[in-house]
Amino acid sequence: MRSWIFAAVIAPGLLCAEQLNLRWAEIPGSIVTGRKVAVHLRDGAVLRGKAMSMTPGGLQMAVSNAPKGAAKYGKGEFLIPAGEVASLKVDRTGKRGRIIGSAIGGGLGAVGGYFGRAVGANEGTLRNAPIVAALFAVPLGVGYLVGWAVDLKTTTIQVIAEPNPR
Repeated sequence: MRSWIFAAVIAPGLLCAEQLNLRWAEIPGSIVTGRKVAVHLRDGAVLRGKAMSMTPGGLQMAVSNAPKGAAKYGKGEFLIPAGEVASLKVDRTGKRGRIIGSAIGGGLGAVGGYFGRAVGANEGTLRNAPIVAALFAVPLGVGYLVGWAVDLKTTTIQVIAEPNPR
């Protein structure tokens, strides 16, 4: 059962992963700005939050999750210097997959719910109302989750270290 869940929900998102190796000045700000990011620092710490803006000097970020005991960064808005960033993991989501997945799942659920209700009506009782609700809700939820996984695109950017000018 777990392998089916992985195949249906998680695997499509993994297929949309992208890996880039760029210098800081080469990173397009449009890929990062306004998105959820995980910033891996050169000292090993990982900061998670929303990228507010990119400058030649660093990344302005609203940190929502920082490692415990991090001396420099906690929750809040910080400018992360470009020299401290080892890599960026950027998550981008769309809406099309969730809309289509929900529509297909809802349609399948409506058909299943209709036949489940018809069976209950033939028996002269509507005691199977929870089953009818489940026949509608489960395909709708699965369709939404599959659509979400298809919409999720992850880009990992390895930042090439610049040599220090002396």
